Formats: sequence, structure tokens, C-alpha cells
Amino acid sequence: MPLEEQHDCFHPICSLAELQQHGRIVRTIEDRPILVLWTDDGVVALDPQCPHQHVHSLDRGTVACGEITCPNHGWTFSLRTGRARIGSGRIRLFAVRINDGTVEVALPEHQPRWMQS
Repeated sequence: MPLEEQHDCFHPICSLAELQQHGRIVRTIEDRPILVLWTDDGVVALDPQCPHQHVHSLDRGTVACGEITCPNHGWTFSLRTGRARIGSGRIRLFAVRINDGTVEVALPEHQPRWMQS
């Protein structure tokens, strides 16, 4: 089931034009930081927290070839699946849609314990 079909509450983040101009934008939704990226494959939204040390560092990460690399220790994650290619664990990805030129992100109702604060 596509991510979009699992959610009915999308939150506006920014205009698509703004994201394309800056390449990445961090916004807070319901007290959660969300990193939104403009990539060769389109728009991706994720939690900027690297599972290695649970630090919000992915917003400074390098994006290339469908992956994001944490600048702290080089752990690399797929932007399609969230799984680690280098390191272990996975990053949290969020459903994204473009609605009338606005990038919107959906948050699931139930977050894993490590994301709850």
C-alpha cells in the first residue's frame, strides 16, 4: 500500500518552488522536526535523527544516488526504504504529496517509542 493511502492528515510544509530552490527544508510538525528533500527521484520527507546516536544530524547530511549520509559518522540510508546501507538501523520516512504546488507531509498516528519525547 502506498504511504499516501495510509494517512488522511497531511500538513503543509512549503511550496514546491521553495523546496526546489533550497534543496532541503526542516520544519516542525506537532513538535517533531521533519526534513524534506528535493532529490533526483522527487520529494522525500524523513526524521532528521540518525539512529546511530539519536542526534538530529541528517539535516546536514549528503544526499546522492537515492541515499543520505550522516555527517557525524558516515552512516548511509536509503531514501526509498529508510534502511541502512552503511551502519545499522533505519531512518523514519513520511508520506509526501504535492497538493496545488504545496508540499505536504503526513505523520502516522503511532510513532515508535524512540521517536516519542
